[in-house]
Amino acid sequence: MGKVSNPVQIVLKEIDLPLYFEERVGDCTTILNEIRDNELKKGIDLTTEPLRIRLVNGANHEKIMILTYHHILWDGWSSGILIDSFTRFNEIEVDKELPSKIKVTPWREYIKLVRNRDIDGEKKYWANYLDGVERNEISPSLLTINI
Repeated sequence: MGKVSNPVQIVLKEIDLPLYFEERVGDCTTILNEIRDNELKKGIDLTTEPLRIRLVNGANHEKIMILTYHHILWDGWSSGILIDSFTRFNEIEVDKELPSKIKVTPWREYIKLVRNRDIDGEKKYWANYLDGVERNEISPSLLTINI
């Protein structure tokens, strides 16, 4: 495949995604292990089902939400924003109406922001900020969930 001079991202205005509901018994770890194994076997097809949302009612009134997606869909920063949005929806009482519109920044605004970045200014900022820090002094703190 040849190199693309200007990569293109396709953002669909709408897509029908399934929402799966399950009732499970057993401890949370067992439930998550079973679902993980099934999701890994099924895999992801970006053309038909790029995202699966699975809501599980577990034992002891546990509520579990599992997102299965390919990492190309969004970055780690966006994951936090999405999970926050899902959490806010979960907090809305069932008998109340969902907001008709959630204020979001249009994608084109983000693209403008990225295209108009001051790369040299950013490099100077980080060089100044990290001045004097040795390479091995900083190690990322990772949260790992073994399921």
